[in-house]
Amino acid sequence: DFTSKHPLAFLMQHVFCHHDKYRFEIHVYSIASKEDNGPEVQAIRDSSDYFTYLSPSTMSPVEMYQRILEDELEILVDLCGYAGTSVVAEIMATRSLLQ
Repeated sequence: DFTSKHPLAFLMQHVFCHHDKYRFEIHVYSIASKEDNGPEVQAIRDSSDYFTYLSPSTMSPVEMYQRILEDELEILVDLCGYAGTSVVAEIMATRSLLQ
């Protein structure tokens, strides 16, 4: 939910730039129906190596999971938390079903 209207973007906009880019490659996935060019999102995009929109209006949880798999990540951190029904929870459930 990295949109300029979401508190998560406001809180995280200056965090990713502090990661050691020599040791870590930063992939950020935003689950949003449309791209957002607000200043908070731009700061996140600029400080990550890869910024990918996963649109629930055009992708199923399985397709989102498969897209994430393509990046061959070693660590995946969910910053969405739990606030009712969650696409992230569906993506992670897909993971357990497909393994």
